[in-house]
Amino acid sequence: MEFLSRYRDFWGPVNCILVDKNHDSVAIEKANVRLGVRHSDDGASCVSALACLHPDMKAYKEERDRLSIERRGGTLDEMLDWKVWRGKDKRYARLDALVKAASRKGASLQDMANCMLDHELPWPERVAEAGHSFQDIPLEQGEWTSCSHSEVLEGPNRRMHFYRVENYTPCYDLPPILIPGVGVEIKPEWQAGTRPLPPPAGTPRPLYQEEYPNMRMF
Repeated sequence: MEFLSRYRDFWGPVNCILVDKNHDSVAIEKANVRLGVRHSDDGASCVSALACLHPDMKAYKEERDRLSIERRGGTLDEMLDWKVWRGKDKRYARLDALVKAASRKGASLQDMANCMLDHELPWPERVAEAGHSFQDIPLEQGEWTSCSHSEVLEGPNRRMHFYRVENYTPCYDLPPILIPGVGVEIKPEWQAGTRPLPPPAGTPRPLYQEEYPNMRMF
């Protein structure tokens, strides 16, 4: 982090998580030349898009958002952008609270999935979306969490729970597809509440191709 901070002028904006060999992690919130680092809480980190939780970065982003509205000749009340950005702030804060709560009790793979599929609170504070929008538009044109996946990345229990929208049914209302890591034998207890991987169809998704060679875009 000292290296990335020193050379922050030379790499672009991104929200991401870095994990070292000891499994210590940091959440990075990066603008063009500004950087906020949130160290892990109880061994867990999270990030979301279009929002910041680091105090300095949060204040800076809001100031830039206000300037953007001002230079486009709008007001905060009328500009949809402002509503979207502040909604993303609420969603990020909700995700962070869920992740911290799960980590404190000792999170499982299902706990991770529950964080990503959260829909208990009214939109936009909820994490998972199902046809929601700041504008009054048809359901099929709203924002959907089209797919969500939670994974065990290391060790003998490597596997993924893959959730997807089907026929406008929210992904959180459908059982996940269970995908084992390469060379990992599925344990009977993993199968409860899950579905097996369907036959391959379509084009392989590069992100999953190496660790999950049977995974396909459905």
